Amino acid sequence: MQSIKNFLEQSIPLHPIPTGAPVNVRHSEKRVKGVIFDIYGTLLVSASGDIDKTSLACDSIVAALNFCGIETTDNEELLALAIPEYKKTIGQYQELGRSNDCRYPEIDIRAVWETLLEKFFTVGIAIDTGVKPDIDRIAFIFEILSNRVYPMPNMEEIIVELYRMNLKLGVISNAQFYTPIIMNYFMSGNIVESERIDFFDEDLSLYSYKERRSKPDVGMFKKLAEILNDDYGIAPEEALFVGNDMYKDIYPAATAGFQTVLFAGDKRSLRMREDQPEVAGLAPDYTIIGLEQLKEIVES
Repeated sequence: MQSIKNFLEQSIPLHPIPTGAPVNVRHSEKRVKGVIFDIYGTLLVSASGDIDKTSLACDSIVAALNFCGIETTDNEELLALAIPEYKKTIGQYQELGRSNDCRYPEIDIRAVWETLLEKFFTVGIAIDTGVKPDIDRIAFIFEILSNRVYPMPNMEEIIVELYRMNLKLGVISNAQFYTPIIMNYFMSGNIVESERIDFFDEDLSLYSYKERRSKPDVGMFKKLAEILNDDYGIAPEEALFVGNDMYKDIYPAATAGFQTVLFAGDKRSLRMREDQPEVAGLAPDYTIIGLEQLKEIVES
């Protein structure tokens, strides 16, 4: 994964764009024992605002394949098929996962890339040399090129401080296998091929690609609420959920009984979702524009 580290070391700093949102911060009436975070747009500044809004470009596919030793055609008409095939393949996998019990299916992007490469080889977008492709590295590099990310101001400091306050830290995020690797790099500067993010409890970290469902699926939030209650003795109302999207974060978190914190610190990622009926009349318990403001809520 050294090549991945080289890409991440070249990360250009991204700064949040102020939203002008009013702040609503006060000390929690209930003792806070846990803090659960969204990642993209909350802990990480995302150039696209969200992992679901990644900017797709054929050049990024070509660069990822070439970097991983796969030659591509110079036929522009064939290359123009790359992004439509990428979107089509994702859609096919999502439909396979859709059911009455799962309205928001999630895919493992590695399965998408395995199928996609077969299509690329078949139509001639990529040249099959018989060498087994490194799917993880291709997917990772394409993500880095398509959706630049950078830590929110004070991200590392507030995570460490909350951890030292003996608060249980967790994640519910629309994410892929590379998400915890990226987080750990920004926390420590090291590449760690693990699903555990430093200072976070692995049992309290739910990623959409593993759960095969994505936010705003309430099921992931209820699952984590049960784990908190059964394994840690923490009721959901004793935990904060921090996210930047009223529909994908605040609505399901409130439904599952969490105290909710709307992160309104970056114009790219703030999603009020006023067109969603589930959000009508819903207000977060707190609104912050900087992660450091969490301390005022949790300090006893």
